[in-house]
Amino acid sequence: MWDLYQYGLVSFAVGHIFYIKAFGFTPFDLKKFCVAAAVGVAAYLYIIPHITGNALVFYGNLYYICYLKRSFTVSLRYYSLFTVFSSVSGMLLHILVPLYVILIFTMAWRASAGVSYLSSWQDIFGSIGAVLFVISDCTIAINLFVRTVTNSHRIIMYTYYAAQVLITLSSLPPSSPSG
Repeated sequence: MWDLYQYGLVSFAVGHIFYIKAFGFTPFDLKKFCVAAAVGVAAYLYIIPHITGNALVFYGNLYYICYLKRSFTVSLRYYSLFTVFSSVSGMLLHILVPLYVILIFTMAWRASAGVSYLSSWQDIFGSIGAVLFVISDCTIAINLFVRTVTNSHRIIMYTYYAAQVLITLSSLPPSSPSG
């Protein structure tokens, strides 16, 4: 699991920080905040039980290695060390995943907060793009941690590219009538 997933998660988290800044913090819109928070918590609670590694296993194995009696075999030490490193990877995910969930749902909230019935097409595109980004990332998480998602690659890439196009279009200045 370690491979490159954590690095991608961190790099996309940085991107979401920039998106949050670009979408701004006004208006606040408590109602949309509550919706984004509720959906974010639900997504986190759905995914987190499937992520390997937990604090008890990690600290238990670390204690075991630090206070290992000399009478145990070397192979037992290496097995235990391997278990600690695999637990570290799981522990890192238990830190990174909730932070990423907070960032992506904050980004979706900030993108949708400015949308009302009088919104410009830029606000609407930004909001739809943010929702598509959430769908893409939730599909990745479900496919990676929970179960295999049929056609996951297509779902992930179509929603991701559509999200990028819409978020990019949302940054364009409003067109003015020719005069």
